[in-house]
Amino acid sequence: MCPRAPSKTWPATARQGRARSPAASADRWEGLPCGRRARASSVVEPLAEGAPPPDLAVLLNPGLGELDEAGARALDSLLPQIGPLLDGSVCSEGGGAPCVATTSRCEEVAVGERALFERLGASIVLGPVRNLFSGAAAAPAARYDDNGWAVVARGRGGTPRPGSGAEVARSAAYYMFGSDAAARAAPGGGHSAGEGLSEFSGHGAAIKESLRLSAARGDCAGDEPGEAPQRAMLVENKRLTHDAFRDGGYEHLLPRQLCLPRVYTAALAREIVEGLHLGWRDACVLKLCNRARGAGCVPLRCSELDEALRLLLSPPDITQEWLREQHPRFSRACSWGCFEEQLRHWWSNECPVFVAEPCHRSVLTEKDGRGFDGTLRLGFALHRIEGAEGGDELEVMTENGPWRGRRARQASLDLAGRPGERALSSTEMRRWFGAQESGALVLEWLGGYWKLPEEDVTSPDLRGRVVSKARQGTAPVSGAHLHEVYAAVGDAVENAFGASGMGVQQLRQRYPEARELCAFLTARLACTVRGREPGRGRMLLKLADEYNSRGSGWPQRYVKSYIERSLGIFEALRGRWDEADGCFERSLAAMPTNATAKYLRGMSSLEAGDFRAAVSWMEACLQLDPDFKAPYVNIAVAHLSLRDWESAAEASQAGLGRHPGTPQCLYNLGLALFWTALEAEEAGHFSPHPLRQGALDSLQAARDCPEKRAAQWTEADDKLLWELRFRESTMHRPLKWGGWKYYAWRP
Repeated sequence: MCPRAPSKTWPATARQGRARSPAASADRWEGLPCGRRARASSVVEPLAEGAPPPDLAVLLNPGLGELDEAGARALDSLLPQIGPLLDGSVCSEGGGAPCVATTSRCEEVAVGERALFERLGASIVLGPVRNLFSGAAAAPAARYDDNGWAVVARGRGGTPRPGSGAEVARSAAYYMFGSDAAARAAPGGGHSAGEGLSEFSGHGAAIKESLRLSAARGDCAGDEPGEAPQRAMLVENKRLTHDAFRDGGYEHLLPRQLCLPRVYTAALAREIVEGLHLGWRDACVLKLCNRARGAGCVPLRCSELDEALRLLLSPPDITQEWLREQHPRFSRACSWGCFEEQLRHWWSNECPVFVAEPCHRSVLTEKDGRGFDGTLRLGFALHRIEGAEGGDELEVMTENGPWRGRRARQASLDLAGRPGERALSSTEMRRWFGAQESGALVLEWLGGYWKLPEEDVTSPDLRGRVVSKARQGTAPVSGAHLHEVYAAVGDAVENAFGASGMGVQQLRQRYPEARELCAFLTARLACTVRGREPGRGRMLLKLADEYNSRGSGWPQRYVKSYIERSLGIFEALRGRWDEADGCFERSLAAMPTNATAKYLRGMSSLEAGDFRAAVSWMEACLQLDPDFKAPYVNIAVAHLSLRDWESAAEASQAGLGRHPGTPQCLYNLGLALFWTALEAEEAGHFSPHPLRQGALDSLQAARDCPEKRAAQWTEADDKLLWELRFRESTMHRPLKWGGWKYYAWRP
């Protein structure tokens, strides 16, 4: 650290001379950069023998004001060191008690540190104030920032002697030290971003509640024209997400990443190992760019890389023959995340590239006496500034001392009346005092939790111990750790979601050498606007097809398949299923292993009333993508139409095994059990009460899913529930329920 010239911030340092002990090593005390009037010394034990008495001791992000276990640990660690500085047992050369300054990552912690100093009998010299020399000095409106707030206190020692202007060339001794928490890096575990929030459970439930309260205030950001397509593309493509954070200046937080075409070569493994600066005994992770829930995520040792790439990047030549050789219930029997499943995810994916990253370990998370390498999941809301007048009180530390005013919401603050200062321009005001243009996005962190993998860190199963699994459970994150991560992330989220440059020309300029990737992203952009701008969407697909036609090999065929099935979805959304089916057929001709195109051909058959063909196509889809929710739902619908209640129940239960709580699966299962009970009742074979109860439980669970009840639950369903709950006699009324469909228009 190279301190600035002393100002009103540090009154003692301008008056005190450099305090050096003759016993102190020259390398120890002279080897650090220093300013014109101050010398900074960084020591591990500030009260060690030979250390000079300080004028100022600085604790960088110690966490003393945290009101949780982390704060208590920091206090236990640092109190023996700062106590003598505050109780008068250590004095500087001038005879006065040294100042003790703390920095923190949010104002709440700074308030806690001021209260702590007051309880210890120290007098408050300054603060809490916003520090303009912090990590995010250009954004003082940020709520979280490394060293973003400062508190300065003085102990009960003597009064420092007055200084004179002739002493300004002399140096002062500083101490800078902190707790272990301050030195710990941000976690290197996995991360994810999404358009919205998925179902939260366990320690993530607070995030959902925070989002509800944020939305109730009415200040969550709505989509401006063009924003929704950009956000959808950003959060669904790992290459775009990585590049957006890198372009915002946060490359130091990201793992090293390589983006490569999905074509196997004998030199590919070595290219990855050398490009990621790994050794053959190290581990890396291969990822599909546009998949979630761990689909296509393959962690492995670099020594296994060549063989894995050969399998992942070599789909079967004759798909129909391969399908006939597979076990008909593979999707029901395979374990989640196994290599056979990942292999199929890779064969069926339409993105022409994949990414490779080093396999980093996260901070150890303990639960039930076991250590886990978890994934830190964060929730956030984006708010839009409307340009209102005024704002909150804000104290900002300037080079001329603290200045208190109101947090500006627009460039209207004038400091011309302050002696010796000039009026700031509107640009400077927006930069230094948090003023924002109307419509700018502001981030609100909602909380976080650890999502745990299936195995602990002692497991020999690499995937089991590094890939988080929703059903394994969650663990809490300390407030100090969350503040540390929020500060490290800074304004990266606002930059990523608020940036422009996702148009066709910008994509081609960003990725000039990746022709197929540009074509794929252009087609993906078309999918984001197909609902409200179908004409523009078709135009974008045409541009993507023209650009992709200049490519070659499997990457070009993957993108061609994606474009054709996207054209088919445009037709299907207009109810033109015959034309759509032709597009899906051409999609499969380009890429026979396209699981989504197989599912859509099944939907065409289902809409046409060919229920057996619908089942066949969707079962083929599940052979290639056993984690796809929609086929399980619609296979059950087809079996209900065929009056095959047992098969309908089996498909619904398989879907619930993969995706617990899916309302469509619950509803279809309830119908299958109801019809089974009704037919048994009419035949007089056995008492149907257990089946009736199962039907009642499943249908009630489907009804209680609020996001689906308004759209698909009807009065006839309420009557059916009444019949199941209160009628004990045989029901003779004919029923015509056909199940809930699930139209999954994968982007």
